[in-house]
Amino acid sequence: MGNMDGKSVEELSTTECHQWYKKFMTECPSGQLTLYEFKQFFGLKNLSPSANKYVEQMFETFDFNKDGYIDFMEYVAALSLVLKGKVDQKLRWYFKLYDVDGNGCIDRAELLNIIKAIRSINRCNEKMTAEEFTDIVFQKIDINGDGELSLEEFMEGVQKDEVLLDILTRSLDLTHIVKLIQNDGKNPQEGEQDAQAAQKKRKEKEKEKEKEKEKEKEKEKEKEKEKEKEKEKEKEKEKEKEKEKEKEERHQGKKGRNSTHEDRKERKEGK
Repeated sequence: MGNMDGKSVEELSTTECHQWYKKFMTECPSGQLTLYEFKQFFGLKNLSPSANKYVEQMFETFDFNKDGYIDFMEYVAALSLVLKGKVDQKLRWYFKLYDVDGNGCIDRAELLNIIKAIRSINRCNEKMTAEEFTDIVFQKIDINGDGELSLEEFMEGVQKDEVLLDILTRSLDLTHIVKLIQNDGKNPQEGEQDAQAAQKKRKEKEKEKEKEKEKEKEKEKEKEKEKEKEKEKEKEKEKEKEKEKEKEERHQGKKGRNSTHEDRKERKEGK
C-alpha cells in the first residue's frame, strides 16, 4: 500500500503531498474513502451502467489491500502513477484496470465496454468509434489471434506502435479525473466557468471603481467651480465697496468745497 508498480509516494514533492492530503481529508475526514464517496469526490454522477461498472473497477484497482476503502496512501500512490508514472507502469495499471474479470487477459468485450465507459465520463469526441478502435487494437496486437490480449501482448504491442500508443493514451485518458482533483473536486468545465465568472466580476468591480473615480473627479470639479464663483462674488463685493468708498469720498469733498464757499461769502457780507 503506498507503492504501485514501482511508483512510490516518496517520489512526490512535499508540496504535492500536502496539497493532495488537504483535499483528501476535506472530502473524507475519516481518512477512508468508500465507493460512494469516491464517486462524489470526483463528481461522477448520472453514469451509464458501463461507466458505473468502470468506476467500480477503478475503485478496486486503487484499493490495493482490498479492504473496501481507499486510504490516503492508496489514493496518492494511484494518482502519482497516473500523473508521473512511466509508460510501462501506466500500461500495466491500465491492463489491470481493464481486466474486469481478473483472468489475466483482456477480451474484446471488456476493452469495448471500457472504451465506451471512459469516453462517456470524459465526454471526448473521437473520430473513431469505440468499436472501430477496439477492432484496430486487436488487429495490431492480438498476435496469436485468440481474441484475448495477454499482458505481454498488450505491453509489447502498444509500446511498439506509436500511433496506437497515442490513440490508446487519449482514448483511455484519465485527465478528466486528474483535473477534478486539481480543481478541488469540481468539474473542469465548472471550474473554468467559475474562473470566467470571477474574472467577469473583477472587471465589473474595476469598472465600478473607475465610475466612482470619475464621479469623485466631477465632484471635485464642481467644488472648484463653486470656489471660483465665490471668489468672483467676493471680488464683486470688493469692487462695490470700492465704488461706495469713492462715492462717499467724492461726496465729502463736495461738501467741503461748499462749506469753504459759504465761509468766504459770509466774510464778504460782513465787510
